[in-house]
Amino acid sequence: LYAVASVPLIEELDDVATVYQLWYADDASALGSLNQLRKWWDGIATIGKHYGYFPNASKSVLLVKEESYERASKVFEGSGIVVRTDGVRLLGSPIGSKSFVDGFIKDTVDKWLLDLKALCTFAESQPQAAYAAFTHGLFSRWTYFFRSCDVPPDHLIALDEMIRLKFIPA
Repeated sequence: LYAVASVPLIEELDDVATVYQLWYADDASALGSLNQLRKWWDGIATIGKHYGYFPNASKSVLLVKEESYERASKVFEGSGIVVRTDGVRLLGSPIGSKSFVDGFIKDTVDKWLLDLKALCTFAESQPQAAYAAFTHGLFSRWTYFFRSCDVPPDHLIALDEMIRLKFIPA
């Protein structure tokens, strides 16, 4: 319902700046030239409050190429927006440089390994509950990530081994 209520704001922002907007519920993203993006940001900050939408600059990130960093910093000076060149998380998936994406995937898989390790311990005394938590909890999170991010198979070897050698036998 919130997404439908956001449509008038989105349409009004179309008149403010020439950018490509991507919205998912109340998460907004835009693609365009630096000057147009600044117009869009100023528009969303001004017009948004009339719709009950209050963007948080400290949680907003502008991802630019390294050669555009200085100019982007000047254009967005005083906005509170963080300007980055390496990458950013967008709706749970990484976008940016190869090293940023690889690091993000590695960190994510490492967190999954910790979750699965805890589940392996629990599986020794409560196998059905652990299996339900695996299929309905962990696996659902993994499925979303795999659909939204190209994960190299070699990043998953440790996870596969833990499932085969520790979780299933438990």
